[in-house]
Amino acid sequence: MREGRLAVHRGHEFSAEDHWRGRMIEALMCDFAVDADEMAQRFALSPNDLHQIFAPIAARFGDMVQILPDGGLIIPDHARPLTRMIARMIDAYDMAENSHSGAI
Repeated sequence: MREGRLAVHRGHEFSAEDHWRGRMIEALMCDFAVDADEMAQRFALSPNDLHQIFAPIAARFGDMVQILPDGGLIIPDHARPLTRMIARMIDAYDMAENSHSGAI
């Protein structure tokens, strides 16, 4: 309150992109899957939008991820140890390249 304002006036306002990225990361970390129908209903993301988001992940991780015909994404049982690394590809604020070493 040094400047005569309450602390609630400071901080970061989340964009629409922040919200859908956060939900995708949460879904991957908790459920090992992103539901295309949920993304379409909650965030108006089309199958083409999802393809553009997931294509680089599939290119990097190959059979460690499965892109579903409806546009969703699943991390199979054998790839679940890589979940954190896969989810990092969705994080727009990931600064890990310039900081500590990765998980693997």
